[in-house]
Amino acid sequence: MQHTTAAIQDAVDDLVSPTGTTNIPAGLAWAWRVLMPDPPFTEAVPDPDYDRDQAIILLSDGENVAGAGDAYKTVFGTGWAGRNAMDERLRTLADAIKAEGVIIYVIQFANSGGALQVLLQEVASGPDSPYYHYAPDADTLSQVFREVANHLSQLRLSK
Repeated sequence: MQHTTAAIQDAVDDLVSPTGTTNIPAGLAWAWRVLMPDPPFTEAVPDPDYDRDQAIILLSDGENVAGAGDAYKTVFGTGWAGRNAMDERLRTLADAIKAEGVIIYVIQFANSGGALQVLLQEVASGPDSPYYHYAPDADTLSQVFREVANHLSQLRLSK
């Protein structure tokens, strides 16, 4: 975990172009683990003496595609054949996260409409802004991140 802008920006700059599959449930599960005080991430305070909002920002540019190297070890099948089961796993996971009071913001990047939009709107804490956004390009993506940050700030100030 990092808390400095420079360290985070350096890590992002070191990323290489992805190849392979999109595994949205695995990414969402790891994001949720970061919010928990148990290993492998232990920075979260288990029971703070103050009110806090917890939030996950989920960004995806593709539909679920099961792969041989994914976190579920092809339990859902491979390729497009695993999509329906992965989509259902994503819905179940998102429901469990939201039931714990965690806010889920979803940004659908560059891959517009269709079944992916419906799925991601279900995953988000609400089907529209401020919880679900579609960003067709980098400029819109920057704007959406600003909107999400503003919404998080308003939540904090309203308490």
